[in-house]
Formats: sequence, C-alpha cells, structure tokens
Amino acid sequence: MNLINFLKSKLRKIVSTDIFANIFFNQIIINLFIGKRSIKHKGKSSKKFLEDSFLFLNKNFEENDSINNLLRELKIKLDKVDFLFKEADEKYEYVKMKNPYDKEMEVFVDKSYGTLQIRNLEKKQKIIDNLNNLIRNNKKIREIVEIYGNPKIESIKLERKKITIAKRKSNYGNDYNSTHIDSRKPSLKIYIFLSKINNNNGPLKIYRSTSNWHKFPKIALVIKLFNQNYFSRNFCKSFEKTVQFINGDIGDSIIFSGNSLHSASNVEKGARDTLQIYFQNPDINWYRFVPSNKTL
Repeated sequence: MNLINFLKSKLRKIVSTDIFANIFFNQIIINLFIGKRSIKHKGKSSKKFLEDSFLFLNKNFEENDSINNLLRELKIKLDKVDFLFKEADEKYEYVKMKNPYDKEMEVFVDKSYGTLQIRNLEKKQKIIDNLNNLIRNNKKIREIVEIYGNPKIESIKLERKKITIAKRKSNYGNDYNSTHIDSRKPSLKIYIFLSKINNNNGPLKIYRSTSNWHKFPKIALVIKLFNQNYFSRNFCKSFEKTVQFINGDIGDSIIFSGNSLHSASNVEKGARDTLQIYFQNPDINWYRFVPSNKTL
C-alpha cells in the first residue's frame, strides 16, 4: 500500500468515529478541505431551498392549463409502454426497449430497481416550451433557477417506479443502499408528481440540509477526498434524523439539490409516476475555495 492510500485509509477510520463530531476538528476540515458554497440565496424561496436542500410546491401551477394538459398526455405515454416492463430481462440493468409509439423517446427498464423510464423528452420542443414557461411564470421556481445562473434544461424523463423484484450487489457487498449525491458540481432537479405518492409507493427520500456540506463535514470529506457518490447504510445512520420522505398528490412537485444525500424508496404497493427535469450543471464546484462574495 503506497503512502497516499495508507493516509486515506487512516482518514476513513477517523471520519467514522465520534472524534469527528468535535467542533474544532470540524472547523479545521471545513477550512482545509471543503471551502464555501458557490451559490447564495436571493429571496425567501431560495433561502428556504438552500437551508433544507429542497422546496416542496403544493399544486403550484394547478391553474396552468397547458401544463396540466401536458402532464395528462405524459401519464398516458407511461401507461402505453407499461407492458414493456414485463418483457424486459430482469438479469440486466437498464435494458433498452423499443418504443412502439415514438422512436425518439427511448424506453429503459431496470427490474433490479423496479423502474420503467421514457427518456429523451427534451427533444420534443412542445415539452421544452411548456416547461420553460412554467419556470418563467412560477416565482418560486424562477428564483431558485436564477441563483444557479439560469441553466438550461439538460434532460427530461418520465419514470414509473414499481416493486423491486431483483437484488443488486454493490461495492458495499450486502450493505447496498441507493443513497447518493448526483454531482460535485451544482446540481438542480425538479420532480412533478403524475401519481399520488405516499410511504407505500416509493417516495423520494431526502436527507434535509445535507447539500450544506459545511454543516456535514463528514459527508463533504468523503465526497471531496475519496470522490465517492454512493453511501452505505452504515454511513447514513449518522444522518437519520434529517430524513424527509416527500409525499404528495398529483400535480405537486419538488425542486431539490442533487448535492444533498437522497434516494428513491422501495415500492411496497402500487407505483410512483414522476416527470423528472434535470438542469445543466454550472462548470464550477458546489463547494470551492473562493472569496465569499464571488458566487454565480
């Protein structure tokens, strides 16, 4: 084992102990390894968003007929290709299936996760136009997107999450957990609910405020030093008090930071349908060593 690997292994042991809870030691880690967040709030909505790592929007566009019509159309598209889930081979992850209704909109099935996805919706101009109008006309969403530098929509997909029927191994052996962050760069997503979501059909699980890495140096150190995006159950136990399950009704939505710990819950009954919108990541690190007044 070379010196760098030896030091990393020792540091991992320190991170997993109670010593890490020492305030003085945490501050040293923040100053040496973490830095400052690249984004600041501009109003009440973005402040709440940055504090919690997400903002839940309760039917915030229910009077928008064009969006509501679009959501109904997309729900029908999911229903039409649902039969492909049964046809996919459960031995493989994300099997690409032929979409008999639209060649551009690819269908992927992953039975180990219990997911059916329709991708490439960003290629449809009507969908892009409707969602851009939604962002412009919704004050809360617009404010949050603005603090990220008004990034363009990068990708859009429909997802139906069903009961998981296969088990997947991971680098953690049997201690598999899908809890992860999306990127070390600023990551922003919106999920719009196409079905009613409760604790039984796979609600999004977010560890509240964990995108604030300076408050969770244990998380930040593992991400920045070990380039780790996925986290074991044992690691996540330290943050169980921050867990929030996002339930809601059809038409509700959540805008959240992909820099927070989050995962999809397992479905016990029914299915969870969502429209998922991913924004382009600004080409900076989420946390970096810059003067505090230099942000997006």
